[in-house]
Amino acid sequence: MKTCVSCGISKRLGEFYYRRDSGKYRNKCKDCLALQDKNKYLNDTNFRERKIRQARNFNKLNKERVRDVKLLYRIKNPVRARGWVKRYYEENKDKIMARNAIYEKNNQNKVIARRKVKYEKKKGRLTPLPCKECGNLVVQAHHENYQKPLEVTWLCARCHYVYEKKKRLKKNRSQG
Repeated sequence: MKTCVSCGISKRLGEFYYRRDSGKYRNKCKDCLALQDKNKYLNDTNFRERKIRQARNFNKLNKERVRDVKLLYRIKNPVRARGWVKRYYEENKDKIMARNAIYEKNNQNKVIARRKVKYEKKKGRLTPLPCKECGNLVVQAHHENYQKPLEVTWLCARCHYVYEKKKRLKKNRSQG
């Protein structure tokens, strides 16, 4: 047990940050330090700007890691993520439409394959099966070859993400 010098409450050692440089625990608990940082962020513009620069720099240097964390969060929290997506779409509709037009022009095979799958599902000629990896019933169609649009593997969002990530890592290793 250790007493926080800021709030005066005795807490377990796990409630304090450990400093490797000195080999000791901080004098203020994690809650008090978080509150202190929050107040400093709100009141000190230099501190806030420095934190924003650090975050942008981290995001720039770790694009794949940040993308993966965000995607997993959206998969685990679909309701909250849908609200953000909807709000972003309303605020940036023109930009999104222009970006989608460019994507469709550059990825015609993918777009055509996805549309064919959607059409065949709607007509009842293509029935989704449970996820090939985990058996989840909410699935997506995965194309190995966009030239054969109706040859799909059914994967849930999480398994589809993991599969694509492994494929991307394998591709990066073979190039590097």
